[in-house]
Amino acid sequence: MYTVTITSQGQISIPAKLRRKLGLDKVRKAIVSEEKSKIVIEPMKDILELRGSFKTSKKFSPRVIRKAFETYLAREAEKGIPKSTLKKLGFRQVAPNIFAPPKISPVHTKS
Repeated sequence: MYTVTITSQGQISIPAKLRRKLGLDKVRKAIVSEEKSKIVIEPMKDILELRGSFKTSKKFSPRVIRKAFETYLAREAEKGIPKSTLKKLGFRQVAPNIFAPPKISPVHTKS
């Protein structure tokens, strides 16, 4: 158990030992939720971690896979995730009740 300080902006620092244990770093996102009056922080799985889980003859670049997955999440999010949560996750509002996934930097793959 660790004691952390909450800043005036509502931020906390996750102790380095816990970040390493959970695999949290600058590029990885986490899900924050509330359960029974407790704050729960869970590492968010990256779609690319699932590579090779399903057999297919189709070949797609990691960028195309990520974009398709983010689009799917955006459509699902319209069904019930609060707008404020979507904005915190980096989604941008493109029309009333329609959110687009965050822009990603190009992924370079070996040809």
